[in-house]
Amino acid sequence: MILEYHRPATVTAAMELLTRNQPKTLPLGGGTSLLLQKEHDFAVVDIQDLKLNQITAEGHTIEIGAGITLQELVDSDLVPEKVRLAAKQEASYNLRQAATLGGTIAGGSGKSILLALLLGYNVDVFFAGEKEPQLLGEILPLRKEILNKRLITGIKFSKKISIAFEKIAKTPSDLPMLIIVVAMWNANRTRVIVGSDQSVPRVAMDGTSSSGAEIAAKNLMTDSDEYLQQMAGLLAKRCLDSITGGGSVEH
Repeated sequence: MILEYHRPATVTAAMELLTRNQPKTLPLGGGTSLLLQKEHDFAVVDIQDLKLNQITAEGHTIEIGAGITLQELVDSDLVPEKVRLAAKQEASYNLRQAATLGGTIAGGSGKSILLALLLGYNVDVFFAGEKEPQLLGEILPLRKEILNKRLITGIKFSKKISIAFEKIAKTPSDLPMLIIVVAMWNANRTRVIVGSDQSVPRVAMDGTSSSGAEIAAKNLMTDSDEYLQQMAGLLAKRCLDSITGGGSVEH
């Protein structure tokens, strides 16, 4: 039950509410992630007036505010094509109008295509009142504890990273049964992400080359049935082929 609703005009005012001890107070973007909130009684801080809905691209770096809706990601020419596609496949049009980037980071499940893609990009996550960002991969394993009394303000990542994702689902409108993301840097560093029925997407590999990517994806699915294990390796290969054109990576 929502005990209080607040709509502060500044980040400072929002943090004063979020860091108080009672009642439990949570940030409210589009509200879609709060539908899953298990707290019995809590207050909410609406972030709509905090101007966290900017997208800035400078050189090869892009910064995206946490208040950006998924539909705004889909519509923006500044956002990499794969991010736009992942945001589009994340939810229906009506939900994309409300759901925010920050809400996806805070509440996205292991079946979130966008969250898996952001983990592939190894994005920096910024918080209100903190100078240094934190890597998304460091946040997700203990997300509930790490995000407690903090406000995500945005993310930053390099557009120079080559990235691809594949998924399988029972029908196009169903949540994915399996998501594979492969990201590759100029120096051949390769990162493999697996999204499944876990609470969050997981890093299967982050190595100095693409060697072993398929095996790493399969190994992370050993707790699933054989079909999903085999598909994990196959989808990882498809992602690699998409990035490299089926050949070696150019330097």
